Amino acid sequence: MKTRTSQWLFMLVAGATLTFNACSCPGAVGADCQSGADCSPTLTCLDTKTCATKCATDANCAATEKCSASHGCVPKTGCGADGDCNSGQACTSEGECAQSCQGMGSCGSTAVCLQSGTCTSKCTGAADCPGGKCSTVGGCVPMGGCGAKEDCAANQLCDSLGRCASDCRTAGGCNPGSTCGTDGQCLPDNPDGGATTCGGELFQAAKVNSNMYIAFDKSGSMNDPIAAGGMSKWVIATTAIKQVTAQYESQIQFGLGLFPAGGGTSQRCLAAPTSVTVGDLRAMPIATALDGAAPGGNTPIGAVLQSAGNVPELVDATRANYVMLVTDGTETCNGNGVQAATDNLAMKGIKTFVIGFGGGVDATNLTDIAVAGGTPRAGMPKYYQADDAAGLLAAFNLIAQGALGCEYRLAAAPPDPSKVFVYVNGVLQNRDVTHANGWDYSPATLRITFYGGLCSLVATDATARVSIVYGCRDDTLTEVDRRDGGARLPNGSACTINADCANNLCSAGLCGLPVGGNCTTGNDCASSICTGGKCQPGIN
Repeated sequence: MKTRTSQWLFMLVAGATLTFNACSCPGAVGADCQSGADCSPTLTCLDTKTCATKCATDANCAATEKCSASHGCVPKTGCGADGDCNSGQACTSEGECAQSCQGMGSCGSTAVCLQSGTCTSKCTGAADCPGGKCSTVGGCVPMGGCGAKEDCAANQLCDSLGRCASDCRTAGGCNPGSTCGTDGQCLPDNPDGGATTCGGELFQAAKVNSNMYIAFDKSGSMNDPIAAGGMSKWVIATTAIKQVTAQYESQIQFGLGLFPAGGGTSQRCLAAPTSVTVGDLRAMPIATALDGAAPGGNTPIGAVLQSAGNVPELVDATRANYVMLVTDGTETCNGNGVQAATDNLAMKGIKTFVIGFGGGVDATNLTDIAVAGGTPRAGMPKYYQADDAAGLLAAFNLIAQGALGCEYRLAAAPPDPSKVFVYVNGVLQNRDVTHANGWDYSPATLRITFYGGLCSLVATDATARVSIVYGCRDDTLTEVDRRDGGARLPNGSACTINADCANNLCSAGLCGLPVGGNCTTGNDCASSICTGGKCQPGIN
């Protein structure tokens, strides 16, 4: 069950501290409940955890009432479940529809998203919240309410309605007719109380493979040492590229473009033709191309990004497409890297990662390119700055890991994107439209993209499980251990044993067969693509 509170100004006794756990039921209309068993026989327990008259249609309710989606009578202007509200809204504990949200940044500049999943006014202290208090998450809540667990006593949690409640895992369990959930909240398990879920749907999604075109600076300044008496930037950078492409070539399709085209007057401001086309197992061709090149010429950053937008392999809707710009200098050819990253890359769905190597870079310009390219880092600088060999290798690895598995494509467009809930290892994750740490959804590409530490987790941890639920928050669909009959993972999801997967097949750490495996239908393959009896590359 999922019902959330957003409007904090509801009727509570000033200064009162309320807790919600067991109640003395069967209760009358308006009494607190965990399930229908807590209410009188003619009543049911609404999603708002209050008893209400049972109904099948509006005709079963009073003239001033309607029949809620949770089959209880509620005021005509109110709600008893999210299904009674408009798109983008949730039913609060007051029985009122309010704006729903999912994570930091999803409520605009004057409001914050509470843990309960609805917006509330920002605050810095109690003075900003007449009749209420300022939650630890910086949003106004009622005196007896909460915005996060930290607002409650040590033995309590902040429940799905934004109320401090006893944790049923450690304090008293649940009333008859309800079961203690994995999050410490009581879920109804009897017919009168409804199902133990809110009716959420486990959305089919698959990890997206990546193309990575490395736009590598070979201007004359790359001959310089990164530190006095040390190796040249060229040697350090080419060594790092060789190492990273060799490490990830089985998972990422790499390509290479060098700039400028040459050191002569006519070529020093031009982007060279692609040295290595984007494709599988490119580490050796890239190493050969780097060994055959030498630094010389200017730094045409705008020209190389403009050229990268015309790489045919990067126009591939089935894959995540990236450019990795690596430079040690500033634009010296009057090009516009920001415009190129925007118009010729981002507008085509190609993201641009940026690495500045050494102290000679234009930090402002590289920051602007990273922002325009859709890959700004949290904090400053927004691009990846490396000042030595270790820092450069670390930047390469972070970018490669991010490209490995931070995008998931949904099998179909959700009717209401505001009702998408994303779990990693059974834990509900915040939607973060600022792209600092969390996830966001793009209707244009049908993709869920992870950012920050969450991206690193899902990309590098083979046991990380990503579950995407549509309709309402439904923790029962996202058990961490699915060997007990819980929801199974779709093709392309990370797995550890066969029982983790919907098709009961875990191979090479993914649900479904790898590329090249013998298949009968797409359901056999991690990529969901079976052609000619073999699993083909694609979305996995």
